[in-house]
Parts: sequence; C-alpha cells; structure tokens
Amino acid sequence: MKTNLKYLFGVVAIVMITAVVLYSCSGAGTTGTGQSIKNTKWMLESLYGERVDTMYLTSGNEISLNFADSSQMNGKAPCNHYFSTYTVTGTTLTIGAIGATRMACPELDLEQRYFSFLGNVTRYSISSNASGNRLTFYSVTDGLTTTATFRKMY
Repeated sequence: MKTNLKYLFGVVAIVMITAVVLYSCSGAGTTGTGQSIKNTKWMLESLYGERVDTMYLTSGNEISLNFADSSQMNGKAPCNHYFSTYTVTGTTLTIGAIGATRMACPELDLEQRYFSFLGNVTRYSISSNASGNRLTFYSVTDGLTTTATFRKMY
C-alpha cells in the first residue's frame, strides 16, 4: 500500500510539473487575453502617456508597428519606414537596434522620441475593451517607467 501511494504521489508530481512547464512555455508572445503580438498590425495611440493625435499627426503619417512571426518587426513612423528584430519571453519584450529610411519631415522629433522609446521597452501587455484590443509597451528611461499604447488594426 505504501509503495502504491509513493508511486501515485510521484506520478501526480510529474504531471503537475509537466503542466506548469507546458503552461509557461505556451504563453510566449501572448498575454492573459490569449492575444499574440505576432502577425498583427498595431497603430500608435499614445507615447510617454500623451495621445499622439495631439502631436500634430495627420492621416497618412500615423505610426504603425507590425510583428512578423520570424522575430522581425517593421512599421511606418511619421517620416520613415523602420525595421528591427525582437525577442519575446512571456511578457518580456526586447527590441533590437532600429533601422530606418532617412527622409525628413516636420514630425522628425516625434519619430526620434518614438524610436528612443522602442529601444528601452522591457515588457508589454494586451488588453481588450469595448473599442478593441490594446497593446501597451512599458519602457524604462532614467529610472522612470513610461508607456506607449497601440490599437490593433488587424
């Protein structure tokens, strides 16, 4: 009887450990909503807590972000197209060095602030509300955590 109980507890322990490992691995690139950042186009809504529509963005020069399944990302900033690599582990997000075309425009300062923010992103979250899915990036600059929010386009 003791042997059977030890065996049963051993099997239960192995099953529980396996379940925990599989659960933690299955969430890579997703959040509690089950949404993934991969293969999705996002449009920037706020940067450093300030809505971007108050930063003189007009139709055609919005800031977009696309995460490919291959750990490559790209998008369109107000002036230039940009690209980089990214790594996701759970909700931890690391974005590599940003490469971009070199066109000038009146919103170049906003674009540089955006690229600087991306370089300091540490994690992300995805939430849903009445108007759709929202992606929030958390960035640490000079010891302060700031955010940028994006809305899901598709």
